[in-house]
Amino acid sequence: MPVHLTLDGITWLLKPGMRVFLSGLASESSAFREALQTNPHTADGVTFCGAMAPGINVFDYASLHPTARVETLFMAPPNRESAAAGKVDHLPIGYHAAFGQFSKTIFDLAVLHVAPPDASGMCSFGVTSDFQEAALNNTRTILAIVNPLMPTTNGPAIRYDDIDFISEQAVPISAFPVDLAGDRISERIARHVAGLIRDGDCLQFGLGRIPNLVISSLTDRRRLTIHSGLVTDAVISLLGAGSIASQNRGCRSPIITNAFVGTAKLYEQGGRDDVAFASVGFTHALTTLARIPNLVSINSAIEIDLFGQVNSETIGHRSVSGIGGALDFIRGANALPGGRPIVAVPICHNQRRLTPGCFPEVPRASDDTSRRRNYRRHGKWYCGSAKPVCKSTSGIAYRDRKSFTSGSSGERILRREKLMPDVQRRIRAPRRQPAAPLICL
Repeated sequence: MPVHLTLDGITWLLKPGMRVFLSGLASESSAFREALQTNPHTADGVTFCGAMAPGINVFDYASLHPTARVETLFMAPPNRESAAAGKVDHLPIGYHAAFGQFSKTIFDLAVLHVAPPDASGMCSFGVTSDFQEAALNNTRTILAIVNPLMPTTNGPAIRYDDIDFISEQAVPISAFPVDLAGDRISERIARHVAGLIRDGDCLQFGLGRIPNLVISSLTDRRRLTIHSGLVTDAVISLLGAGSIASQNRGCRSPIITNAFVGTAKLYEQGGRDDVAFASVGFTHALTTLARIPNLVSINSAIEIDLFGQVNSETIGHRSVSGIGGALDFIRGANALPGGRPIVAVPICHNQRRLTPGCFPEVPRASDDTSRRRNYRRHGKWYCGSAKPVCKSTSGIAYRDRKSFTSGSSGERILRREKLMPDVQRRIRAPRRQPAAPLICL
């Protein structure tokens, strides 16, 4: 039977040299975080590990103590000072690869945020079920923050008797409302993308205003299913409109996800029979995705160049995110002829910005500056015989085997925006010149 601890008592489980796994996204325990802030000396020599997503998990655990460290899949702005001090290890791997790595890593302590035990003695992982199963493979001690406000969901769980320590804390689950009040450019892009979605498609979408605008605009579609790393409040409108299929073809549920990231209204849907939670080892595996017909992957990024290289991690030489799970889904959507990987981007130019936040200086594959980690890891997202799609405010660019400057649909978009002459000049420029042709995200 687990030992009950007070909120102050849970921090005394930490010892120098420990590796501690933390649940991320909406299941990050604010009670555990506040206990650490109250007793920061207990973080001495501790390495905190997990998938702390930018804009969602905004606390820097490495800041608790001069010898504390963080090992994360994302380089978020709150970690910037600690990273400069050499206290942050950014893992350059995608979600499915990270699941395998966490499965082989020995953790001294795993901190879980779970629902109270049900009639069978199982504690549900609640609204986030991404990496917990992997971390528990080699965890010496398990601490569970049992929250009566955490919904019991249809997905992975842990047996109550397998927990070593518990602390009961009734704390509201962190809310992350989605901004669906898009600007003019985002709304135009969302309309372009929505035109590619057909009845019966299976949707994956990432964080960001454009993907969520697309999902919320699909209320006139029918028999849609969702297989996504995360689900936001945008899906609530589809549930209310009857757009979600009653039965998923060949899978357990019409909606399969790792996590809910949204408001209390979304979290209330976590216990529905047509919603299933699963670990990253299932949702992001190519063997899983390759069996899903008509999989449509909708993601945004920071920038993309004319050679099909997509950057979703850095602004200049500053890392602002990580690989995440988008690349897993793009590969999966390419695995079947009916799949459609879509990267939604505003077109922009260094002399003419069409929307704030665009960063046009993307090197060509042949430039020395393109040897940064993100390009080496990503290579070309657009590969294979399928034709992934690049969306801009001006239209659709199908990324086939033609270059953007040899008669492709990307060239037509650039000509329409009167950017083609400058792009051609930059492509012909000597290597020592910065090449910035681009369709940027």
